[in-house]
Amino acid sequence: MLEKFDEYKDAERDRTPEESTPENHFLDKSVFKDLPDILNDVCRVFSDEIEKNLVFLSSLTVLSGCMPNVYGVYDRDKIGANFFLFVVAPASSGKGCLKWSKTLAQSIHRTKREQYKQLEKAYKEADDKDKVYPKQLLHYIPANTSASAFIKAFQNNGGCGTLFCTEADTLSGALKQDWGNFSDVLRCAFHHEPISQLRKNNDDCNEIEKPYLSILLSGTPNQVHNLIPNPENGLLSRFGFFTFQSKPTMKDVFADDSTDLDKHFEHLQNKVERLYNYLNDASQPIRFIFTLEQKADFLKTFENGHTEFHLTLGLESIASIRRLGVIMFRLCMILSVLRLNVNDEYPGIIKCTDQDYQTAKSILETLKRHTTKIFISIQKGGHKSKDLSPEKYKIYKALPDGEFKRKEAVEICKKMGLSDRTLDRLLKGEYFEKTGYGIFKKVN
Repeated sequence: MLEKFDEYKDAERDRTPEESTPENHFLDKSVFKDLPDILNDVCRVFSDEIEKNLVFLSSLTVLSGCMPNVYGVYDRDKIGANFFLFVVAPASSGKGCLKWSKTLAQSIHRTKREQYKQLEKAYKEADDKDKVYPKQLLHYIPANTSASAFIKAFQNNGGCGTLFCTEADTLSGALKQDWGNFSDVLRCAFHHEPISQLRKNNDDCNEIEKPYLSILLSGTPNQVHNLIPNPENGLLSRFGFFTFQSKPTMKDVFADDSTDLDKHFEHLQNKVERLYNYLNDASQPIRFIFTLEQKADFLKTFENGHTEFHLTLGLESIASIRRLGVIMFRLCMILSVLRLNVNDEYPGIIKCTDQDYQTAKSILETLKRHTTKIFISIQKGGHKSKDLSPEKYKIYKALPDGEFKRKEAVEICKKMGLSDRTLDRLLKGEYFEKTGYGIFKKVN
């Protein structure tokens, strides 16, 4: 019986990234305890675990783009709360619930559009030869646009905005066009690095000194590969990934109709706009900080993370674990800002609570597992071992490039929590050759 069970476990490990469901698939339930009021109100109307995870993470992303005048110092650089999230799942898996998180900033977007229309009307009615046409104001910036149009819209909005795209192919299609290659814009925005573009037809130069952009993308595994074809693509390390596969059963679409979600989220978007206005009107930027104990734990956590990623994924994964550090810092910032009372005086400093720190750390652990899964999937795409399962590929990367003994490989697998059976099946395959008794080397 145990042998049959071991065979079943190994068969599950050998499934492809698109087919398998990772262990610890969902966020830990402790994440949903003692959340800031807005997030608690977002999550409490979703009982389905997939929907609750998706709406929670996507809401963090949307809310991260609604926090002007807030910063933290990370590696001696002032950074905002802006979060990049990529949700990956097969078609018709339940990603549609992401639309509810988008509504959280819809009131902000609508207000900007109304301001623009009023300015446009005033422009048309003005009798002044020197009048200047008003700038287009948006909060949500469309993905299906050219690089120059994207930068212009971004610039008009003061270098702030949110890119919310539920079909990743829309963005990857734009990136492939000569007129839409703004992948570098997205990469620069993650670290708030300057963006500039000189237009071909005139001397107009669009510049954004310090861009603040939040991004939510969702798509299928193939769409991820279209947008991020290899590990060297800088977009891979800038996103937190969440991937899942829904159960092959019919959802009870009539199970819970007690809450009018339109009204519920209309109420929440008004609360979000009040927070946005409160922060936007601050006379001085508000600084977010860690406690000394949190700093020490953070450094220890990511020192271990560097070792783990280097061992299992290789040197090219180090960018991902380092930027996951930035992401965790920003998650802590988001949670802390959401606890502000808009009726209070402006605080000069916001200190992260231990509760919010542990919540962000738990979220990070889940994102780390899912990011590892996507990294392996993309890494295999251009590697001769593209048919290996994620677990076997981890072993392949961790083993020495020269000759090694089987017992050395067994020890490596034990540290990675992988079975001897999986190792032996790999060693018998086409990727290794036996050079002596119990001695192997990789096939070049």
